[in-house]
Amino acid sequence: MYKTIFFFLLLLPLISFSQRINNQISYRDMNSDAYMRLSYDNDYFTGTDKYYTQGINLEVVSNSLRKNPLNFLLLRRDDKYTKYGIAVDHFGFTPTSIRSSEILQGDRPFAGNLSLKSFNVVYDAERNNIYTSSITLGVIGSRAGGEWMQTTIHEAIGDQLPIGWQFQIANDVIINYEVAVEKRLYTYYDSFLFNVSAGANAGTLSNKVHGGFNFRLGKLKPEIINEKTKGLQFYIFCESLVNAIGYDATMQGGVFNRSSPYTIAAKDIKRLTFQQNFGVVLNFRKIYLEYFQSLLTPEFRGEKMHRWGGIKIGVKL
Repeated sequence: MYKTIFFFLLLLPLISFSQRINNQISYRDMNSDAYMRLSYDNDYFTGTDKYYTQGINLEVVSNSLRKNPLNFLLLRRDDKYTKYGIAVDHFGFTPTSIRSSEILQGDRPFAGNLSLKSFNVVYDAERNNIYTSSITLGVIGSRAGGEWMQTTIHEAIGDQLPIGWQFQIANDVIINYEVAVEKRLYTYYDSFLFNVSAGANAGTLSNKVHGGFNFRLGKLKPEIINEKTKGLQFYIFCESLVNAIGYDATMQGGVFNRSSPYTIAAKDIKRLTFQQNFGVVLNFRKIYLEYFQSLLTPEFRGEKMHRWGGIKIGVKL
């Protein structure tokens, strides 16, 4: 089954879903079967305040989550080493200005989404493949608390309070499923790794597919399975993706609730975009630390290129 999925995805012409927070990619592997990790994205790290403006993710991986009732929806191979986890995601999107009391036509709509994700990661050391799958359930709209989150942060740092959230994407449900595969193509001792990846995601939040490549350079543990690794890892990583977008509720509104005060028309959506992720990771004993930045080309007609950064702090349990 996994071989079939892998070759199907590779046949896609290297098109890719641009994820905001993707912790299941191999260069973010914490080399532990039990851990907690907090991720925080913000365009403050790149001196902007627009488009994808903030993302928060709290992730837990534990053997006890093998009994999660949602796992029956995920890819499974009982003969392969598998990690199971859950994650809470909160994302916020804004137009280029958060100081207007009117809808900014031709700009990105305000949007917030809050979700719970169940996921697993299957390691096939014989074929140098890593398979991931996830089911995401949540809400987009005012019930996600995007306005509250941005207002709270601006109050804390003494910045001007945002205006315009009354025009955000209307409340709707999030039900999304994703599968992905990553294949290791080349390793050079404990210093360099090169992988290719591909995947697909479908549901009420987004319908997209993905593929690309990534590499790591530094002090590494090159084995596919490193669940008990305790030695120092310190490396830089770089990932290149090309994104194909079918539908995105954060721009086009929810699937079921079509009453959003402002959305971007389907004809204005950019169907192909490019994303670059790069950063540095320190993984030592029980601690995981990462700093990264991302660059994304326009997702709709009239949008400008966007950059954001983020930090990740993990603790092995």
